[in-house]
Amino acid sequence: MPAKVRRCYMPEMTWPEIAGALRDARVVLLPVGAQEQHGPYLCTACDVARALEFTRRLGDRVYPLALVAPALPFGVSPHHLNFPGTISLQPETFARVLLDLVDSLARHGIRKFLALNGHGGNDPTLGTVAHTLLRRGDIEFAYASFKAFGSHALGDQAAATAIQHAGAWEVSMALELAPWLVRSEALTPGDFGGYPYAHTAYESSRRVTVAYAWDALTGNGAIGDPRGTDEALGRAMVEEALADLAEFVRDFAKDRPRSRLAPAEEV
Repeated sequence: MPAKVRRCYMPEMTWPEIAGALRDARVVLLPVGAQEQHGPYLCTACDVARALEFTRRLGDRVYPLALVAPALPFGVSPHHLNFPGTISLQPETFARVLLDLVDSLARHGIRKFLALNGHGGNDPTLGTVAHTLLRRGDIEFAYASFKAFGSHALGDQAAATAIQHAGAWEVSMALELAPWLVRSEALTPGDFGGYPYAHTAYESSRRVTVAYAWDALTGNGAIGDPRGTDEALGRAMVEEALADLAEFVRDFAKDRPRSRLAPAEEV
């Protein structure tokens, strides 16, 4: 028996319990992450572990409006494959798994889904899934990077975090959500060597997007300095993101017309 059974976390519920919860639930929350390197001091499960714990906390906050699905532990991470331990799905595989997950749960009446994403490499494919389901017409699919919703807590540090991987904010958030991920004794700065091409800096809004192999940017897998880790900062980021996304879920759960166009007249 788990130490803390959540009333909305599907893997810890029986099917009759889920059937009962579906009387009130309007949204399924989908934690999605990755299995990839995070430098020499964060475990490879960092993205999915943070996503799962954050999503379970969000589910608790909006209970009974939402159920939390099992986490999708693998993501689109080809840029990290040269580091041992990284496992990557093809974008079409990632999309197909998500679509099958949505189809499975839609059979039981859920029409609204929110993916809480812990890995930036998943974003383009999540957009593809959202537009695929929009075209289908019977499902509303939203997705969000929960770290972005905690960015105000960074204050003056925000400008320095435009591109990070295993930097201070990610370690801080890991300490709050899943402290077992962090090897505090191994915290060392990333050895980011700069961008290979001009006009590709993530800090610029006017940039060319290039798919980089991560080991072309950093030898130890990290970008940023984790030595500025602050557990209180991680807690503040998580609380800010929970408050904002709980507001969204409560709004998203409401029934609204899908289109303002009048139905076509039958011929």
